Amino acid sequence: MGDPFAGEQALRLRLIFSSPVSAVSDQPTEGERKLRAALRALMSSGVWVLIAIHVASVLPVRLGLFGEATGEVIWPRAFWGGFLLAAVLFVEAGLFTALARSREAVTAREVFQAAAAVFPRFLWLILKMVGFSMLIVLTVLVMMSMVLVMLGQGDVETIRPQLEQPVKFLLLLLPALLVWWLPWVFTRQQFRLLTSLGSALRLLVREPGRTAYVILLALTPAALLMAWADQLNPWLLTPIEMLGLLCVWSANIYCVEWLRDRPEA
Repeated sequence: MGDPFAGEQALRLRLIFSSPVSAVSDQPTEGERKLRAALRALMSSGVWVLIAIHVASVLPVRLGLFGEATGEVIWPRAFWGGFLLAAVLFVEAGLFTALARSREAVTAREVFQAAAAVFPRFLWLILKMVGFSMLIVLTVLVMMSMVLVMLGQGDVETIRPQLEQPVKFLLLLLPALLVWWLPWVFTRQQFRLLTSLGSALRLLVREPGRTAYVILLALTPAALLMAWADQLNPWLLTPIEMLGLLCVWSANIYCVEWLRDRPEA
């Protein structure tokens, strides 16, 4: 007689690998959920569309196709960047929506069909989020400036360089604080800014282990790229960025699937 527990585990692993984006018969383990998220990101053509847009946005600039980077605005680069930013938001809206609707790999066609219905609400949510974030950053800067002036550290012009590092830290911290935000928005189809932010921050506190995993998976490649960007040529930097984006979407899919299994979260 063989070990029935070992046989059951082998069957579960075969189900994951033979059909990596279809649901298993019962609640998946954490390891299975993480593996499914990674394989689903890898096999979804919708994810690769978003990665292709990213490559199209950065590679021409790195190769100097729009001229040398200067302080002046280069209009072809500005129009190209604006167009691709709109494309990223459109595809991202459809990708999150399609991922939340099923447990299968998401095709490019499904992404574009889903995006048409939710893009206006998503765009308005992003605009509100940008305004809210700017208000928070400006409030922090004003308060820090007032404190430094009161402590005799100099006038506003003198202390401005001292504020650059805190601002950079806030901008880097913001994505980490909001790892649950967009997965929650699209899983619940709730596009109210304060409601969605409150729910995302509650998940951040209630699920510290899962949050740490998602942050490490999503932000570690980006941190390494920031450290090595000046040492790599564009042709080597681009595939590393693509791998980093796959990690980001593995993290997003993990959050979406976890939220789908817990409607009360």
